[in-house]
Amino acid sequence: MINMISCEKKLRRLMLAVFLVVALLVSISTANILSVSRAVTPTATPPPIVWQREFMGGNGSSIYQLPDGGYIFNVVNESATFLVRVDGLGNLELTKTIQISHKSTVLPYFVQASDGGYAFAGVLDNMYALVKTDSEGNLLWNKTYISETPITYMRAMIETSDGGFALAGFGQMVFEGEGWSWFARTDASGNLLWNETLSEPFLDCPSAIIQEPDGGFTLSDVIFSLEPNCAFFRLVRTDQNGKVLWSQTYGDEDKYRVPECNTVVATSEGGYLIAGWLVGRNAWVVKTDAVGKMLWNQTYGERNSAVVCVQQTKDCGYIMAAVQNVTDAWILKTDSTGNKAWNITFAGATFYGELEANYNFVIQTKDGGFVVLGTKDGNVWLTKLVYPETNPLGLPQVQVAVAVAVIAVAALFGFSLTKRWSKR
Repeated sequence: MINMISCEKKLRRLMLAVFLVVALLVSISTANILSVSRAVTPTATPPPIVWQREFMGGNGSSIYQLPDGGYIFNVVNESATFLVRVDGLGNLELTKTIQISHKSTVLPYFVQASDGGYAFAGVLDNMYALVKTDSEGNLLWNKTYISETPITYMRAMIETSDGGFALAGFGQMVFEGEGWSWFARTDASGNLLWNETLSEPFLDCPSAIIQEPDGGFTLSDVIFSLEPNCAFFRLVRTDQNGKVLWSQTYGDEDKYRVPECNTVVATSEGGYLIAGWLVGRNAWVVKTDAVGKMLWNQTYGERNSAVVCVQQTKDCGYIMAAVQNVTDAWILKTDSTGNKAWNITFAGATFYGELEANYNFVIQTKDGGFVVLGTKDGNVWLTKLVYPETNPLGLPQVQVAVAVAVIAVAALFGFSLTKRWSKR
């Protein structure tokens, strides 16, 4: 008789344990659905600022998140470039000065390299310059490339799939005069493999580079003429040797007068999002398919506004760093078709380069929030925005709340069953 009662107790305990496990799995699954639903549902409220930091004087231009949750970014001033690393709360961990032969070394274009180091690009002694460092910012090598024009601008740099680099620049014979694009590729040591001049019977200025899966490239640029005064956004598709395969232009001389292109990103659907501004008007964004056909376009902001950085977000929308009133830093979130979800303006903050910038000023972070890099009060400024939906374990609060509620109900139900069985 005693053995029978003992077996019944063990059976009841086992049933209760199974019930609780099933309840927990159901609660987590339900919470995950709620979390996903929240993630894809547009909200008109921007995420709150959770911290802000100011650092050394200068201008921040590109930022990336590190595997440990911290951040790495570059800072430029009139004489040197700096590599800065902070932890996940923005606390300073490393500052490294990068300067070539005590010369003015302004290298605003910055990428993480696949070998764990970093690459920087800019102009040195009116030549295009490329610099490579290790993970701590120690100089490994530097290269310069002749521009063949009196006025030279570096406009874009990426690491290529083979560990080399693709560069795009712009040269002018006289300030505000006509010029042409310079497009080049190097090996992993910075040795020039080829360079091409991309030009039309217009002034031609590149703004961003994307490497395609087939090894070719897509560039965004603006082409315009001074007489008559007209311009267009343009996408240029090349083969892996920089030879033009096709190009498409966007804009007209009426509604979209004199657009200036700042950047382009490849989208998850296989097309492109091109962004910039309409001279004397507002910010302008164009969405295309994979062969450059326009699917839609949107304007944002008031007069003298421009989109200077864009990334596709986890919900297939877009986060844009923009400029209002020529200088004011502005972050804009849209859905997948460009409809505005929310925006936030930062008082006193600016982006390096102002209306014609094309740096990596805003990124989406691993926790679904955003980090913004800019300049404020003459110092480098960094701020973190995130919705308060995670706990220290990294689980969404809604998931934890639902899980706890279901477990509590399950425990009460199980306790009630146990009491009933014990009375039998």
